[in-house]
Formats: sequence, structure tokens, C-alpha cells
Amino acid sequence: MQLLNRSSSFTYVAIALMAVTGAALVLYLTRFGPGAGGDSTAYLMGAENLLNGNGFSRYSGGYEIRPITGFPPFYSVTLAMVGALDVPLFQASRWLNALIFAANISLVGGMVFWLTRSFVAPVLAGLLFLARTTQLELHAWVMSEPLFVLLSLVAICLLGLYFDRQRTRWLIAAAAVTVLATLTRYVGAALIGAGVIGILAFGPLRLSRRIREVAIFAGLSAIPVYMWLLRNRAVGGTLVNREVNYHPMEPDLIRLFMADISSWFVPHAVPLPMMVRAALAIIIAGGVLLGLMITLGRT
Repeated sequence: MQLLNRSSSFTYVAIALMAVTGAALVLYLTRFGPGAGGDSTAYLMGAENLLNGNGFSRYSGGYEIRPITGFPPFYSVTLAMVGALDVPLFQASRWLNALIFAANISLVGGMVFWLTRSFVAPVLAGLLFLARTTQLELHAWVMSEPLFVLLSLVAICLLGLYFDRQRTRWLIAAAAVTVLATLTRYVGAALIGAGVIGILAFGPLRLSRRIREVAIFAGLSAIPVYMWLLRNRAVGGTLVNREVNYHPMEPDLIRLFMADISSWFVPHAVPLPMMVRAALAIIIAGGVLLGLMITLGRT
């Protein structure tokens, strides 16, 4: 027991050191200011207009105020909350991203430790996240992705607590964070579907309770997002300022897509023909679906 406690303490210290290192790296990379692109302008204008009492809006070419419908609001809301402390919004994004990177590293390491109770695996997971150049670059820009990653990880943690302890309050908390993630990036709606599948597969033993808690999670997660989309349509005449079109995938693109999925399990460095990779992806996906169906059938 004493050895386990020492290992846990070592793991916590190692994760904390990696988190501090990650925050310091972001601050160093952004010492002349964070990166910014076209989307960054919308987020910054949204935050500025929130602080000015103009709602979630942007300036047009003629400097008229126009509601923002193409981007969800929560990243701008977060920037505005930091900006309310008299911090310039550009600097607010810089410091916010540094803190978020530290939090993301801590969550990745903490989640792996929770699942494995190992002192090596969490440190490796944290190092991989810290050393991933894509993640480091992502946290150096005025973009919503870092906050979305943070909220997604928190939602997954809360769902894990729900599965572990079977308490509805954890499910409600997970739904609330899922709403924030979806209102940070609309792709967060995938978390709602994942949560529903997870509850059906790993939720309480009684089917009636699983159905009830699926309704709770889906309702609490989807209704606020739906209300925001109604707001967009009311003020801008569009839900997300985009058109939905279906473009069927060409056979070559399907094979490439399946081969890319297989790289999640077999790295591209392993020389395999594209057709073999595509077949491998189909087998893996079929195995996952079969396992899910068996799990649902047993409960």
C-alpha cells in the first residue's frame, strides 16, 4: 500500500510538471502574440461585442453590427469573461490557451491513471499529448479547438463517473458540459450520440432505467443547442450559415478513407497495400459493432 501511494504521488507530480511545461511552451510560442486567422476574427469580434452589450455579433464591411450565426458562441463568451477583467482579448486568448493546454495534459494523464492505476502509462500519455506538435500549435492560435478538447475530455470523464457510480447527477453534469462543448464547436453534437450509445451499452442493468437516462442525457444536451439554432434562424435566417449537401464518395476515396481508419490500429509506417488496409478497417469496424451488439444483447 505504501508503495502504491508513492507511485501515485510520483504520477501526480509528473503530470503536474508536464502541465506546467505545456503552459510554459504555449506562453513562449505566443510571446509575440498568438496566431490568428479568419475564424479568429469572428471569435474576437464576438467577444468584443459581448463586452460592449451588442450580443454575439460581428462588424460588417460598413461597420454595421450583424449577428454571428456561422460560429457557436461559447469560445467568445469565455474570452469575454476573461476580457471583463480588463485583459486585452488577444492576451486573454494567449493566457487562456496556456491554462487550457495544462488542463488538457492533466486530464489525459489523469484519465489514463484512473483506468490503469499505473504510474507509467499516465506519464507516457501525458508526454505523448505534450510532445504532439499538432496539439502544441493548436493551443498557440486564437481558435476554439483547445477549449473544445478540454470540454470534450471533461464530458467523457463525467460520463465515466456516471458509468462507474450509476448516479444520475453525474449524467446531468456530463450533459451540461456536452452542451458547452457543442456550443464551442458544432461537431460536439457527436458527443451526444456517443453518450447515448454509451448509456445503452454500459448504463444501468435495467433497460427501463437506461431508456430513461438516455432521454435525460439527450434532452439536456440537445435542447439548449436546438434553442441556440432557433436563435440563429430568428436573427440571421439560417441555422449555422451553411448549406447541407450530400456528395457521395467515389470508390477510390472510400478505400482511402478506410485505409486511414486502419492507421488508428496499424501505423502508416507499416507497409501495407491500400486494399489490405481498407479490409482491415472493415474487419475492425465490424468487430466493434458486433461487440456492441453482443453487449446490448446480454444486458
